[in-house]
Amino acid sequence: MPRILETVSLFALIAVAILRPLVAESYDSAGSPFTEALQAVSDPSPLRTLVFDLLILAAALGWLVARALGPSRPYRRTGLEWGAGLIVIAAVVSCCVAGNKRLAINASIDWLCYPLLAITLVQLMRRPWHKRLLVTAVLASACVQAVHCMEQYFVGFDETWAHYESIKDQFWASQDVDLDSTRVESFERRIHSREATGFLPHSNVTGSYLVLCGIAALGLAVTRWRRPKTLENRLTAIAVTLGMLLILAAIGLTKSLGAVIAGLVGIALWLLLVLGRSWIDAHRTKAVLIGWVCAAAGAFGVIGHGLYRNSLPSWSLTFRWQWWRASSELIADYALTGVGRENFGRHYLRHKLIESPEEVANPHNLFVQAASDWGVLGLIGIVTMLVGASLAIGRPTTTAESFANPRTGSPGKYATLLWMAGFILVVTLGRLPLLGTNDPNFLYYGTVTAGLFWVLGFAVFGLGWSQAGSRTDSSTRTISTGVAIGLFSFILHDMINFASFVPGAATTLFALFAFVIATRAADKPANQPQTVAARWLPLAAFAAGIIVILWMAAVPVAQANKHLQLARRTGTSLAPAPITAQLAHHYFVRAIEADPLDPTPCVEHARWVVAASTLPELGKEALRLAEDSLTQAIERDPFSIQLRRMQAQLYRTRADATGSPEDRVAAVEAARKALGLYPHSPSDIAALADCQLEAGQTGHSEELLQQAIENYERALKLDEARLWWEELRRFRRKDREAIREKIDRAQALLQKGP
Repeated sequence: MPRILETVSLFALIAVAILRPLVAESYDSAGSPFTEALQAVSDPSPLRTLVFDLLILAAALGWLVARALGPSRPYRRTGLEWGAGLIVIAAVVSCCVAGNKRLAINASIDWLCYPLLAITLVQLMRRPWHKRLLVTAVLASACVQAVHCMEQYFVGFDETWAHYESIKDQFWASQDVDLDSTRVESFERRIHSREATGFLPHSNVTGSYLVLCGIAALGLAVTRWRRPKTLENRLTAIAVTLGMLLILAAIGLTKSLGAVIAGLVGIALWLLLVLGRSWIDAHRTKAVLIGWVCAAAGAFGVIGHGLYRNSLPSWSLTFRWQWWRASSELIADYALTGVGRENFGRHYLRHKLIESPEEVANPHNLFVQAASDWGVLGLIGIVTMLVGASLAIGRPTTTAESFANPRTGSPGKYATLLWMAGFILVVTLGRLPLLGTNDPNFLYYGTVTAGLFWVLGFAVFGLGWSQAGSRTDSSTRTISTGVAIGLFSFILHDMINFASFVPGAATTLFALFAFVIATRAADKPANQPQTVAARWLPLAAFAAGIIVILWMAAVPVAQANKHLQLARRTGTSLAPAPITAQLAHHYFVRAIEADPLDPTPCVEHARWVVAASTLPELGKEALRLAEDSLTQAIERDPFSIQLRRMQAQLYRTRADATGSPEDRVAAVEAARKALGLYPHSPSDIAALADCQLEAGQTGHSEELLQQAIENYERALKLDEARLWWEELRRFRRKDREAIREKIDRAQALLQKGP
């Protein structure tokens, strides 16, 4: 029984590691306006991410049960434990104070599952073929990712553009966006950039993922070329090299210069390690210490350059420096608690200056994001985790577990085929419900291509391991070093990136961490048998933690998501009845009640009700219900500027319908609160001025009219302070002309008097 539990747990963890990079995930239940407009695909639900998390938790629970029931086995230290423990504490604190608690809880649970996955894998991978299986399966998924990047670059982008051109008018009309708006231009520029993203959300993230896997594959290729020069070995080496080149070639299609540079730096470090192998073997602790001193010196050098010149080399790095400067103010405000995972973008706008062009959702730096999300304790946790992992990786490769061991080096032909068949089912059938569409053609094509290239990748890289280390243990060391260098390159790129906070990339990162640590984690004989408490207390505590996660996250998210989907489907048509009697209203209310933390059902209910208010017989009641739902959404997500903007527009819409001066004043107050969340936003200053102009005209208030004039002029002046080349967010000519006309109108009203 314990052995079966361990096998099932190992299979589940590897399955998560190979599947996550091939699907899209989200911590938010809100739908994207782009997918809503396309109507062919659906946005990923947070429930999808929670299912992956529950699989990791269940696998860890299975290992603990096997450990309690089976023979006593010593725990293998990974170096991740203390850092992960600190982040657990920091995450709990940050979730308590976060504005959007649902996002913070979902994202924190997910991130904490990454080190848990690594720790559990290290305990379960006790035979060399376990480790071989993990790396082979991960690299097979990387092949699928690379092929998808190539399909995007050479075929998909052109097809996407052609389809977009055919539906352009209705696509933007459904979102109430003018065709000459900057939003349209920004969207089209992104398509024309032809930056392949694969299945991951951003090209830089995909670049990091491919660099990690590509350098790991390089280690495998090097070992194969070192084998005796037989025809079989040479053909196998060529096949492994072609698989490696496929992964590395896709990096160029992402156009991620940072990923390329990080990979080259990693390879240069690898060469340095080869040259200094003898000294490093004799002074491993000193080598790790020197590495951290160099890393700290580099970090202080970057900070010093930024403080001295208020910039970094290249515009791309200067943008990031601006993000980090603003983030430092955010961190100072929330040093003890952090703002909560996935809440950074809500607070960053308060500190963003007009010279910084982008409204980013994360600071593009591993340490800055940890400090922002979880406070100083979270930052200490990340540093502790990396230091601990580096010390574990710095240990010598375990010779007791040579890949050549005839008893443990291979699971046997039939067992290998069984594992492979199970993983193929995961990549094909298991992926089907995660693709976000019911189009049979797309499902068939996506499943067949992913399954085919995964099998080819698994076969190629599986051959690369055959008879590894048949003469010495150098093959084990080379492969492990290659993976370690890939990890280094990934972390290095994350100094200007955010891949370690993206599920697909982060899961692969920690899975390969587990591989390297496991090759250096020798079993030590236990000094004494485990007591009953040592066997069962960790299991009981972990099971209690899973129950808390189910109660706080999985159950409410699942119930809310179910009712929200029903509300979306039934809300497309209205029955001849009051709003409260509509079926969609019923489902929206159920979704709101199911998850008391998620603002999305409240927001979508408000939007649906506002749309229904166009019917004369429903207008008055509908707008009142919309106000109630939107107020509830703001209570659940008080730092969301989008909700404040929506609230101001709702009051303006209601004032247009009722002519109420009170609604005009309420719109002014809502717009002022929105501006408080983004003080250096010309468009929000102009929006506040619009509300003040309307309220001043309706209420004959000279004070509001004067404030409107001042804010219009302030918006124009602030917009002129943007960087000279900034075009997308700058007011267009017609926008400036419209603002000047409103200034003239306000001045005319002032001259006219009460």
